[in-house]
Amino acid sequence: MDNNEQQPEQHGDSSEISELNDVRQRHTNAEIQIGQLKNENFLLKRKIQDLEHENEKLNKIIYNLQMIHNDKTLSMDSRIALSDKYIMPQLGLGTWRIEPEKVQNIIKEGILNCGYRLIDTAWIYQNEHEVGNGIHEAIEQSQGQIKREDLFITTKLWNQHHASDDVEWALRDSLKKLRLNYVDLYLIHWPVAFKNMSENIWSQNKNEKTCYFAENGTLTDTWKAMEKLV
Repeated sequence: MDNNEQQPEQHGDSSEISELNDVRQRHTNAEIQIGQLKNENFLLKRKIQDLEHENEKLNKIIYNLQMIHNDKTLSMDSRIALSDKYIMPQLGLGTWRIEPEKVQNIIKEGILNCGYRLIDTAWIYQNEHEVGNGIHEAIEQSQGQIKREDLFITTKLWNQHHASDDVEWALRDSLKKLRLNYVDLYLIHWPVAFKNMSENIWSQNKNEKTCYFAENGTLTDTWKAMEKLV
């Protein structure tokens, strides 16, 4: 045989091939386990977040129960903690169906002589202007004993202002009538959206006595527009 003739390449024996396959399999298994551990770690973090959220809710419940326990009967001093830790009076003075010519004095007397600190009104009540006058009269006549920050004022977004572009206008209109820089609570009055028909506040065909409902937008869109005003 010629010495320069190339010898055939020698491959590893079966034991080496088996060992290589075993290492590859172990490597694959390790990658799978790493992926599983990462997923378990993600789920564990989510579980911790859920437990922290649940613990926060339980703390609020405990706080409210303690307040109820310490104060067996509701009074003008009774308070409750909201989800954002804001404190709201538990008793309030509502203004639905109170005639505009009467509501101003009722609000003033309610604050000064009855101890009300939560006043509830709404755009649709059509008495925000008079409610605001009553609030300002009470503050002025208290001679510094009652300040704006001592009061909790609630008003509400009416059905025909649910469109995202109308929400800010509606709040500013309420603030203008109330003569306030802010309200403490702004609610969606009803979870129903009417078409905005200008002065027709019920968006209603008076002959048919039916309301025209908005075709576009969702409550989520309305809520997002409200959150931008906070």
